[in-house]
Amino acid sequence: MSAPVLRKAVTAVLLAFTAFSVLWIVLKETGAVQRRVPAAPEASVSPTPAPAEGERFAVYYFIGGKRCSTCHKLEEYTREAVEKGFPDLVRSGVLFYETVDCDLPQNQHYIEDYELYAKSVVLVQFEGGRRVRWRKLDGVWERLRDREGFLEWVRSQVRSFMEGK
Repeated sequence: MSAPVLRKAVTAVLLAFTAFSVLWIVLKETGAVQRRVPAAPEASVSPTPAPAEGERFAVYYFIGGKRCSTCHKLEEYTREAVEKGFPDLVRSGVLFYETVDCDLPQNQHYIEDYELYAKSVVLVQFEGGRRVRWRKLDGVWERLRDREGFLEWVRSQVRSFMEGK
């Protein structure tokens, strides 16, 4: 094979590779191609009610509509932050994590209750089975690119909330 023919072949292969790479990035960023995420437990029909006595804390991830790979990552990281960060509290039932689907009619009131406008993580404190206070974690989306930073930030928010701060 002569040098000009070889040069044209290499150029064609490189151009095809570049075109495919750009197309892949565009499809991935627009959500047309999604990373496979392990199946998560189904979202609950409605959140677990707090027990009638004692203090209890919930970490809710409220979802609705179509979910992208980033939404699944938010759910996965939040669940991990709670369950691995506070295993004794989770085991004892003082702290629990739950995914709640706000598209379901019985859960739509949470949109107003917690001022939801997007998929959100909300901390809730219950006393004697009644909700006494809550806090929406507005910084979750900005922290998703740093997994360890996200986990530590969520844990610090939960810790602070449980301490009454």
